[in-house]
Amino acid sequence: MIGPRATSPPNGSPTGRLCAFELGGLPDLVTEHFPGLLAHPTRLNVYMDGFTPDGQPVLGPLPGTPEVVVAAGFSGRGFKMAPAIGHLMAELAVRGGTATDLSHFDPARFLPEP
Repeated sequence: MIGPRATSPPNGSPTGRLCAFELGGLPDLVTEHFPGLLAHPTRLNVYMDGFTPDGQPVLGPLPGTPEVVVAAGFSGRGFKMAPAIGHLMAELAVRGGTATDLSHFDPARFLPEP
């Protein structure tokens, strides 16, 4: 990201859309560094991200429903790992397992101990 980034609008109420406050000085930076490029975005969207208590993703079969494979809670880092995670989840879904050790990301790690 280029330029200043605010975590929420001044009123503290996330709207699901970026407001002028959140956009900050981005148009000025675009004008300065990318002459000829439209400085104001034509579309802006805000998306929810999933965070886990330990900051690590949840990858693997859903406890109690092993035919459901979960890949969630990337804590803002999922886009960087998408190709590898997609490959691993496909292996789990199609083959029922993967050669890669995913135990550190087991969805059951957040369940209460019996």
